[in-house]
Amino acid sequence: MGDAKQLPYADGSFDAAIAVQVYDYVDDIPLALFELHPVLKPKGRAVIADTDWGTQVWHATDKVRMAKFQEVLKEHFAQPHLPRHLLPMLKDAGLNGGVFLQRQSVSIFD
Repeated sequence: MGDAKQLPYADGSFDAAIAVQVYDYVDDIPLALFELHPVLKPKGRAVIADTDWGTQVWHATDKVRMAKFQEVLKEHFAQPHLPRHLLPMLKDAGLNGGVFLQRQSVSIFD
């Protein structure tokens, strides 16, 4: 465990970094990305997978419960819509030349 805004690693420590559902919880994404870039080796790669919770298609038989769940999600994450804004932030942090895929499929059942 660590703090994405203050990584305790030397520059060039990693060939790759993987962060799955991490940056949703970070309140200062630009700072966290500026921390990520130097710890990667030259030509190092980062995989960041977070969810844009506003793009979810929800269906439940209990509409009131569904609405409450959606409100809880909005309050739970520091960045509930991060993928919408991530690409320019990656470029600003010097994480260029990569592939940006925006894809998700999630099923939630009552």
